[in-house]
Amino acid sequence: MLMTSGFPISTGRLAASLNHERRRRRSKDDTDIGVVATPEPRKANLRRSALASNATEAQEISTLDNADLDTIICAVARVVYQYTVRNDSVRIGKSEAPSSTQQALDLFDEARHPLDDSGAWTAVPSVGTIEDFLYDVQEGLQLDATCIVTALVMLERAVYGSSLVVAPRTWRVALLMALVIASKVVFDEDVFLGDFRSKIAWLNHNVHLSEQEAVFLSMIDYSTMVNPRQYAQYYYALLDQAALAPPAPSQPQQPTGSR
Repeated sequence: MLMTSGFPISTGRLAASLNHERRRRRSKDDTDIGVVATPEPRKANLRRSALASNATEAQEISTLDNADLDTIICAVARVVYQYTVRNDSVRIGKSEAPSSTQQALDLFDEARHPLDDSGAWTAVPSVGTIEDFLYDVQEGLQLDATCIVTALVMLERAVYGSSLVVAPRTWRVALLMALVIASKVVFDEDVFLGDFRSKIAWLNHNVHLSEQEAVFLSMIDYSTMVNPRQYAQYYYALLDQAALAPPAPSQPQQPTGSR
């Protein structure tokens, strides 16, 4: 569940729509984030994110459980799209980071470790492509809007707390790992990597989910807690984002995979 530094938010308020009766089987390659001592979460920095800097700041969170899933998925897709457009020219794998850090970052590069055989990483995705990805994961795992919002918080912590670049070749792995961590934070019942492997039909069986999860956790410094104010900031910023006109399609460029 979502936590503040001193007390949990009521499950009835933020996860009232959860009605999961699935029995989950523990996967041997799971990282248990529930027992990790986490530092005080960093304050959301919306000015540095792909969200609007003047997004509404909420004073009350009593209505957050009424989030419209389609609206939240649309808004998160737009945010991720803006990252991929912004970083399309970034040379993935050419970082000056230490070799050990670069090896970890390479786990997020679909040119090296593709999630499937679609070749989706070879060009800037459309907003619709990102929405389809989110819906595939959401429907497979029965995630709610709270989990999708929390995933964006985790994604931006990784972006601004590490060398992770959300680009055409990395966005799917980065977003999937953010959803993995968010689902473990939000759900009262256990969520395992085995659930993601079994519920997402197109996912390659040889993907390195356990290693990618461990690297993602290190990117966010194991800070998996989200306080109510931070959650509300993201929630209302996403509503603002969804109310804007759709972003203009990216101009066709040289395929990312050739860089």
